[in-house]
Amino acid sequence: MGRSLADVLKNLLDAARGLVALGERVNLSGWGSHFELVIAVGEGSSSDGATPLPPSAPEAAHRLARVANLADVFGGMGSWNHFGPLDGASIEDERLRLSGVAYRAVHDALLATAHA
Repeated sequence: MGRSLADVLKNLLDAARGLVALGERVNLSGWGSHFELVIAVGEGSSSDGATPLPPSAPEAAHRLARVANLADVFGGMGSWNHFGPLDGASIEDERLRLSGVAYRAVHDALLATAHA
């Protein structure tokens, strides 16, 4: 069995908070506000986005699915993957580390919500 809904949500939100904090130090070309929305949905202050889950799925699964959908910024033209590299090795390393955490958490969310 995969990780719990709460653990996956926490990892996604931690990555988003890290990316928002990074955006406060360097120019992320508007991505900071996107990750702020991810946080708002994850914390329940916004319910932006529908989910493909059945209505009978727990609310925690729906919330995680909404957050994961918003956090899945990887791939395609104009995606997070096309942004960067940032100036400075340590800043770019931080962006890549947080991106990796977010990417893995989006994958974990797919597994967690499939079993909810």
